[in-house]
Amino acid sequence: MSIVSIIILIIALVSLIVFLIIRNFSSRIKYSQIVIFSEGNQYLNTFLPIVKELIKRKVYFNYYTLDTSDELLTIKSEYITPLFLGSGALGFLRFNNIKTKVLLSTTPNIGNKNFPLQRPENAEYLVHIWHSISDIGYYRKGSLDNYDIILNVGDFQKKSIQEITKQRATKIEEMVSVGLPYYDSFLRSFNLHFINQETILIASSWGKKGLLKKYGHNILRTLKNKKIIIRPHPQSFYSEKKFIQEFKTKCMALPNVHWDESKDPLNSFSKASLLISDTSSIRFDFSFLTFRPVITLKINNDDLQEYECSSLKERWDEKAEKVLGSVIDEKNIQTLLSETNRLLNSFDERDSIQKLKRETLCTEGNSSKKIVDFILSKTNVIDN
Repeated sequence: MSIVSIIILIIALVSLIVFLIIRNFSSRIKYSQIVIFSEGNQYLNTFLPIVKELIKRKVYFNYYTLDTSDELLTIKSEYITPLFLGSGALGFLRFNNIKTKVLLSTTPNIGNKNFPLQRPENAEYLVHIWHSISDIGYYRKGSLDNYDIILNVGDFQKKSIQEITKQRATKIEEMVSVGLPYYDSFLRSFNLHFINQETILIASSWGKKGLLKKYGHNILRTLKNKKIIIRPHPQSFYSEKKFIQEFKTKCMALPNVHWDESKDPLNSFSKASLLISDTSSIRFDFSFLTFRPVITLKINNDDLQEYECSSLKERWDEKAEKVLGSVIDEKNIQTLLSETNRLLNSFDERDSIQKLKRETLCTEGNSSKKIVDFILSKTNVIDN
């Protein structure tokens, strides 16, 4: 047999194997009018309240994930059909074969060029649920363009999305304000047992807009006499794993620094007298729950060109963050210690924060019910 014949035979065999694998994977994607898709366990707090509400109301649905360690795979109920889609390309292929009336996801960029998750042709409504208190500004450009419906945290998000849709064509047809499921869960489980030890929580976003990359070790030197908890963004452990591990290794040599990798931030919230963050929505989670001060470290606009905020006339958070405490830019970073001490000694903006919270969250404690009500309105499913 010639070399050419052998190569042709190998290609044919590989093609057959790939075809059989894809057909086997695709055959396990069963139709359901309601599908929830998650990239993984980092979004447990977003989806668990919705899953519980669907099960409570005896609604059948499918739950698909790209993470074998996703805790929602272990839920035992006749109403949920959980499935690990697979790793890498196989998982992406199975995602593309989803058939459903409503596909609910919090993943930005679905359907975008060069993004591995393309919009399933047989998903009638692609519905986005937020996993943060933020407007579209800190999503990458085009992140929500292929969604049909956006379930907003509050009406404040409509303005920036409408501004984007005027600039370019998107598939967005409907926006509905429903609240934020994970915040409702936080509200129910947060018990404030606070001991004033002047502990500083440093919580970063990830990527270029994260303070750990921009300011990290300088902050630790500035606050060397303070007790510090560092909480990286959960996505950092997936998207910038090497950087986070190297940063953590250096921090472990510092006796005043504690590292928090838990999925639940509430324990750190209860210990912290003050939060230092960047663009992260954890600023609003912390402030709305504790009414304690937040210092926002600004990220240069040059580092935000790939995000939607570079196309917006104004950013919601730039007004809102001033209510939470102090805002420090790179030119004034030397004031961090003095601002920290000032806010620890004199901060009482509870009324202003309460007002901002009412203006931001469309509902408090009832979001999962509103989300399920909306999903059912788009299907023929009747809850029991």
